[in-house]
Amino acid sequence: MSRIETIELKIYHRVVYPTEVMFKWDAVGCSEAILLDLKSRGINLMRVLRVSNGFPTRVYFVCVQQFLNSDLSHVFLKTDKQFFVRFSDMLLQAKPLECQKNLNGEVCKE
Repeated sequence: MSRIETIELKIYHRVVYPTEVMFKWDAVGCSEAILLDLKSRGINLMRVLRVSNGFPTRVYFVCVQQFLNSDLSHVFLKTDKQFFVRFSDMLLQAKPLECQKNLNGEVCKE
């Protein structure tokens, strides 16, 4: 049996801009309908790229179930329930993307 194994892991990728952040919680939200669809398709992990002006892009990882279990929610337009997870509750990628450009097109370095 080999100690190295290649697996195909389905990951939902989401880019989050400053206008999409719920600032009162410093959290990002996702619609309940999208979360349930991801879960039904067997996608359990989300990669969130937080892009902001003047700061390096941050990469976070979070489980779909973390959104569904969250007590932070808000209903938009009376039908779209969104669940939120704080960035501090997500797993932050240790090394920032040094070659990623910010919203002004400048390369950010930490």
